[in-house]
Amino acid sequence: MQSLSLRVFNSKNTRPCFKNLTIFGCYKRCFSNQNDFTKTPAGVLDGNTHDFTTKKYDAIIIGGGHNGLVCSNYLSKKKKVLVLEQRDILGGAASSEELVPGFKFSRFSYVLSLLRKVVVDEIFEKDWKDKLKLYPHDNASFTPTHDLRTYLMLNSDEESNLQEIGKFSEKDKKSFLEFEEKLEEIVEIVNPYIDSEPSFSAMNAISSFITTRTRVQSSLSELFHMMTAPASVILDKYFESDIIKGTFASDACTGANQSPHSPNSSLVLIHDVMGEIHGKGEWAYVQGGMGAISNYLTSLAIKRGVDVAINSGVQHIMTDSKTNKVTGVNLWNGQTIKCDTIITNCTNHIVYDKLLDNQDILPDEFRRGLKSINYDAVQVKYNLILNEIPKFRCLEHLWDDNETFHEKKRSIHINCEDMDTIHTAYKESSRGEICSRPIIEMAIPSFLDPTLVPEGSEKLVANLFVQYAPKYLSGGREWDEKNRNIFIQNTYKVVDEYAPNFSNSIEFQDVLFPEDLENLLGMTGGNLYHGAMDLNSMFFSRPMPNYSDYKGPIGGLWSCGASNHPGGGVSGAPGRNCAKNLLKYSF
Repeated sequence: MQSLSLRVFNSKNTRPCFKNLTIFGCYKRCFSNQNDFTKTPAGVLDGNTHDFTTKKYDAIIIGGGHNGLVCSNYLSKKKKVLVLEQRDILGGAASSEELVPGFKFSRFSYVLSLLRKVVVDEIFEKDWKDKLKLYPHDNASFTPTHDLRTYLMLNSDEESNLQEIGKFSEKDKKSFLEFEEKLEEIVEIVNPYIDSEPSFSAMNAISSFITTRTRVQSSLSELFHMMTAPASVILDKYFESDIIKGTFASDACTGANQSPHSPNSSLVLIHDVMGEIHGKGEWAYVQGGMGAISNYLTSLAIKRGVDVAINSGVQHIMTDSKTNKVTGVNLWNGQTIKCDTIITNCTNHIVYDKLLDNQDILPDEFRRGLKSINYDAVQVKYNLILNEIPKFRCLEHLWDDNETFHEKKRSIHINCEDMDTIHTAYKESSRGEICSRPIIEMAIPSFLDPTLVPEGSEKLVANLFVQYAPKYLSGGREWDEKNRNIFIQNTYKVVDEYAPNFSNSIEFQDVLFPEDLENLLGMTGGNLYHGAMDLNSMFFSRPMPNYSDYKGPIGGLWSCGASNHPGGGVSGAPGRNCAKNLLKYSF
């Protein structure tokens, strides 16, 4: 039994009723249930009962998030590996949780967008599609307005997209094709670099690749422009319709403390078209939630001889000040595990400011770099149970036929009809104000995946990804229950403007502010990417200049998480790149 402080709606009252909800049983991890991805896979060790000192390990990975699990699969081909996860759930942000009996949530990350094809090809089994069911996202988005029959629906069908865009601008129909083609050309340049360490040898290989492709060469200047310019500059260049620009701009600001007018905000436009898991540029939802991916990676690792343990928090990383090398880890349960190769799947703040037993051995240059990492976060994640479909005013002519509600399979962009609306919300946040009209992206994954709700239930699992919630509120205010509730109610008021039945349909809510992500997952500042993905924090500068090779200044201490190149998202690339580099130089 675990008691959680959750905000719960009383379905008999139109006003929210907040109380402490004690959840019986649903947080207790059951072992070896292959069909429920909220359960722990067979073979996982429990640090509360297991003695780790009886076996010698060549490498210890701290953190059982997806990058740590990917890294362990690669290393297992040559060495004995132990993965230590402090929580009782594997996967980090890529996990599934049964917050209410029978209702399963991808509580943090909720869509599989960036998993690298090379990771799938190299460590997944040939029959992986029999074990992981994917529901294509279809590159689909729905942007409602306040007006009847006025909305934008996009998907992977070119003809349909042109028809939708033509409702707002004939000129933008042609521009849309040019915009998508240019993004694809740019991704063709960037993609090879994602799957390698930021090194000069990798740059030389990419240069050779570019010189053989005339089309790619012509896009180099456009790549530089897109990596440095505000999203608004790029979108104004291609489009004249506000709703089209607003839809793309909301994606450009996802998870980042920036507006469409911020420098290099257009970088995320490239990021968003790099999905590979279900075909070029494709995203997908995973049956059972994101925990399905992590559980599959866990099962693969165990099959390859990796020891994976939950309830195994690390208290200290031990070092030898004479040799400036790691010697092992101390666990919170009192055990000491000797090992000369430690790989961390945590933020650099956690590793060097919290876990390292002797910070005096860190070079001054490295300490300065640590202080410069930006962990700001402004996103709020809502996990909801709805008792009916949101009925958008602009689709009132379809209310009587729910099967034609095309938005049910899409990312729904709310309060994003133009870039100025997004910028206004950002400015409020920058002043330390509670955002009066938050920017909202909604998804209802249970429409695609019926396993997320009890069999026969007509209720829905919905996710909201909402911005902006500033780290510091003006006037010395804190994000206490009162101010959190103001932000939450502001969110629901905005959704109600577009879908009047929305707030009254909410039966359960689990709302996670950045502080909650930090407390639950150890994500410093609640930053989803283990550090901002600004241009000055990418490639050779991720996490800081001179340390982009997945290792720090201490011998035997490596890093495989999102704080490294190429950054955040459920890609597996940092885990793979770290393992490849480590195998090349150490084992």
